Amino acid sequence: MEKRLAFALSLVLLTACNGGGGLTPAALPPAPSNRLPGTEIPASRVPPRYRELLQVSQAYGKLIVRPGEIWGASSVEPWSGYWYPRRQRTLFDSGVPGTLAPLQKYDLFAKTALGVETHAANYEEHSPTLYDPWAPAADGLCHAWAAASLLEREPIGPVTLSGITFEVQDLKALLTKVYEQKKFVQYGQRFEADATSVYGDIYADQFHQFMIEQLVNRSKPFVMDRDPGIAVWNTPVWRVSGHIEVDPNDRTLLHVSLMAESASPFVEDDLNFVGSKPQLNEYTYDLVGYPLVDGSYEIAFGEWTGASVNYHPDFVQELPDQFQQGGVAHSSENPEIKQEIVDQILSKAPRR
Repeated sequence: MEKRLAFALSLVLLTACNGGGGLTPAALPPAPSNRLPGTEIPASRVPPRYRELLQVSQAYGKLIVRPGEIWGASSVEPWSGYWYPRRQRTLFDSGVPGTLAPLQKYDLFAKTALGVETHAANYEEHSPTLYDPWAPAADGLCHAWAAASLLEREPIGPVTLSGITFEVQDLKALLTKVYEQKKFVQYGQRFEADATSVYGDIYADQFHQFMIEQLVNRSKPFVMDRDPGIAVWNTPVWRVSGHIEVDPNDRTLLHVSLMAESASPFVEDDLNFVGSKPQLNEYTYDLVGYPLVDGSYEIAFGEWTGASVNYHPDFVQELPDQFQQGGVAHSSENPEIKQEIVDQILSKAPRR
């Protein structure tokens, strides 16, 4: 939801076939010495891959897997909130006479309770980077909401301060706005439909290794762009389940089916929604690797399969290790929205 949709599908497909310009081809990694006899993987079997897109392997080392069930979850379950399309006036104009929008309530609170003049609603309306009635339909704040839903406790009810009632939707809107700018470690290339874009990235093996490291080994959620198109649909992933099975005719081939569960930002029918509206992201892929003497596999590469060839994660983002201790620096792209004022409002609100 934070992207441009200006290219035709034909251009996307052309780039998918011919991307990778300027990137360095990656060679097949050497076979391990403890592999089972007769399990060579010829270099001709490996699809085109690029070193710059192997960041997960470079960060975590070799990918070792075992056939069987996959399951992992974080204790942090993200909450659903609206993604505020940039072409909508919702943040600064409620559209209902006598009713204030979230940023109008923020400005009124700052003046009434604190004696501070802020102009958040006016700035939002007149900044072309924040509001544009002609913006692409998928351009919005899902990236900010996804971060806030993992890093902030959910507002679960209204709060009245200085005669101003902030509903759940107002409180979530303010939390979303103050997470527009933050820094997460990203793995995978953001698809831009240009000469360097690779539609098959993030590679299946890189996604698998990241997912295992974060959710299975660390019980840590992450943010994911859930498909490889030009539009970015960021979503907070907090639980995964799946299965790995060996191909009956090829002992170097593993088939993986996976369900990544996240929260949905599609709550436009009830902006005061409380809780987590599940969004299920299903993917299938193959991992090709060397069977080892202990029954595990050292993976050489992976490939998306079935519908996931065209629908798979574009990139993933890792939260800092201290994410639950408020250790993530963040701010709004609207300079009139002050973190300390938002904190004062949220400090009185019921949250969980």
